[in-house]
Amino acid sequence: MKILILTAGKTGSTALTYGIHTQLPDHNIIFEPQSLRINDYNNKNVIVKSLKIVNWENEQEELYNYDKRILLVRHPFDRLISYLLYIPYNGNGFTNDHVSRRYLDLIRSKAENPQDVDTLEIINSLQDIFSFKLLMILSREHNKMLELFSQRSAIPFELVKYEDFLEGINENIEQYLGILLPKGSKVDVADNFKRVSRRRKYGEWQTWFTANDINEIAPFFAEFNQEFGYQTTKTDADELSLIEPEYSYLYTMKVINEYRKRQSLPLYEHGKIKIGEEGVFIDQSIKNYQMKNFIEAENSINQALEINPSLPELLRLREKISRSFS
Repeated sequence: MKILILTAGKTGSTALTYGIHTQLPDHNIIFEPQSLRINDYNNKNVIVKSLKIVNWENEQEELYNYDKRILLVRHPFDRLISYLLYIPYNGNGFTNDHVSRRYLDLIRSKAENPQDVDTLEIINSLQDIFSFKLLMILSREHNKMLELFSQRSAIPFELVKYEDFLEGINENIEQYLGILLPKGSKVDVADNFKRVSRRRKYGEWQTWFTANDINEIAPFFAEFNQEFGYQTTKTDADELSLIEPEYSYLYTMKVINEYRKRQSLPLYEHGKIKIGEEGVFIDQSIKNYQMKNFIEAENSINQALEINPSLPELLRLREKISRSFS
């Protein structure tokens, strides 16, 4: 069986993928391919997890090559919080201890005083770091989910709400796939994806969002929330809830350091500055190297070395890039 899970980032797609795989262990997992095209049609047993919801129209014909298609959705407010906490894993300017400290301090202030710090402040801080217009990007992705949902009579698929999956309300998807699924909150994922998992709960936005957050953010997702029945009203009890450090700023510090560890860079430590402005060029170099733009990668790492020539990790990174030319 060829199964497609089509969604966007931070919707719980990794948990759903492995939840299905526990019941279909003979299926290979294809994790976030660049295209929906299946190259190996001889292998009929695959689970494809795709985050390319914004491109679904361009690859519409490919959707019919799957035996089962799943559209996975999640409350936009919860998804936004997950994005804010996880996005430093991709570098994006956070290989600068000054930047990481300011961002982590802001999240910590939010955690310690949830109703005194708007989540919008964190969103704006993120945009200042690397010009990432998070609300516009997430809004576009949710609009694309709505577009696909409106075509469900022409392109049959099963809708799964992440919140239902966590609760084990899986009757429809189980009938669609012909299997029994575990409760989403209990699914174990591969070790190299455990960093993605944080709380496996929902409704977190009710603690994170202030009244001002709701007024400013809700319009971006109004149609989506109405279509899928996601509430945007808080209860009084939510004002008293706490944001645990391990699920907020400590989690973000962990993903920052997982990125750095993967790139063999000095780990972030609170109160210490190991990497400064050269971090911008380090991130540029790493991204260019990954894209096989080796000349640009070398130029960027040389700029980093001009700022901090004593960092041995940069010398090793330049050696690694230089070997790519041979």
